[in-house]
Amino acid sequence: MNDDELSVEVTGSPCLADVLQGLSRARIANPPRFLYQPSREMCSTWRKKNGRISLTWLGQIDPDLIQTLPDEELFRIEVT
Repeated sequence: MNDDELSVEVTGSPCLADVLQGLSRARIANPPRFLYQPSREMCSTWRKKNGRISLTWLGQIDPDLIQTLPDEELFRIEVT
């Protein structure tokens, strides 16, 4: 997650952006590897070389169920 070839794009809340920037140590500059766009939709896109994974939060989920649900019920996951 800290690879200089990895770039991260986040749309959503500033809190989500802050967490993902901290986890990836991606910077806005020198080298630029992080892009943030405020939005109601919560999505992150991770790119490295020719690969890409995008995770989009599907919405309102009962907090008591989050720990038991599979990823596919929490996120739309796209891998290319």
